Amino acid sequence: MKPVLAAIPTDQAVTTASPAITCVVISTVETSTILDSAAEVSVVTTKLLKQLSARGAWIAQQALTGTAGVTGIGDKPVPVKSKVKLDLRFSTPGGPLILQNVIYWVTDQPLPPGGGDYGTIGVQLR
Repeated sequence: MKPVLAAIPTDQAVTTASPAITCVVISTVETSTILDSAAEVSVVTTKLLKQLSARGAWIAQQALTGTAGVTGIGDKPVPVKSKVKLDLRFSTPGGPLILQNVIYWVTDQPLPPGGGDYGTIGVQLR
């Protein structure tokens, strides 16, 4: 599975030009996102979920019954332990674009370079 969206925390200095756009998760945490429409899954780190919770966002997680891994993000499968639904808001020249109930797989591992410390990878836009 190929990732479609990568996020970089806005407090992280970026030294090269980036095609990233700003995204706000659950009207709480702002991050930069890079869209790639070829992915089949979305992945979010527990670091982002902890930051959302610390800012008062309510997040319902559904635990997986077994072990699972997502491929296409870096060289090795990324283990996932649960899934959540998140709302994303993008500012566009035509007004806000809001994606609701986007399903994300949750991992404890940091994302590979370009994925950010607590960002996301892979939101399917079909």
